[in-house]
Amino acid sequence: EDGEAPEAETDSEDDYGHRFDPDETVVIFDWDDTMLPSSWVQDRALRIDGGGGSGPALAISEADRAALRALAGRVGETLRLAEQLG
Repeated sequence: EDGEAPEAETDSEDDYGHRFDPDETVVIFDWDDTMLPSSWVQDRALRIDGGGGSGPALAISEADRAALRALAGRVGETLRLAEQLG
């Protein structure tokens, strides 16, 4: 024993000699608080259901709008990459 941790076993391509093709792949995403920051939106009293009520529309700050735009871009990139992978 030289004090080093044993190497972890992995299910890699080397282990099985097979890499899954896109048509053999399923990618699952969690939406709530993963792709869409539902709690963050709710904490800011914003609506994600389109409103439609009789109350006044809530103004969204430019900082929050920018954060949501940035997130939307990253989510889009993630979904496009997932589509390429299967």
